[in-house]
Amino acid sequence: RQVLGMDRPAKAPSSARSSATCLNLRLRLRACAVAEMAKRRSSFEWIEEDFPNYLAIMATPGAWGGELEMFVLSQYILRRPLEVYMLAPGLRRVQVYGEEFGGRPIRVLFHGYGHFETLVA
Repeated sequence: RQVLGMDRPAKAPSSARSSATCLNLRLRLRACAVAEMAKRRSSFEWIEEDFPNYLAIMATPGAWGGELEMFVLSQYILRRPLEVYMLAPGLRRVQVYGEEFGGRPIRVLFHGYGHFETLVA
C-alpha cells in the first residue's frame, strides 16, 4: 500500500531547482563546446599549447573559458548572437559573436582573465 505522495521524492525548493538547472545547463554547454572544438581542431591551429590538454582543461567544471569558447558557443552550439560587456567604468559592450544570426542576444559580463557571467536584461 502506498501513502499519498510518498512514492516520489519531495520537490526541492524553487530556488534550489533553478540553481541545479543552471548548473546542469552550464555543464552541458561546456561539454558541447569542448566536443565542437575537438571536432573542428583544424580551425584552431593557432592555439599554441597542447590542444588535447587544452580541451581537458576546458572540460573541467570551473575552468575559465575565453574568446574561443564564446565564439564556438555562438557559432556552432547556440547559433545566436552573444554579446560581451565589461565595466569600463560603466557597462560597455566590447565584443559580439554571431551577429549574423540576428534575434535576441545572450549577454555576458566579462570580468577579465577569462571569467564571464550571464547578464539578465
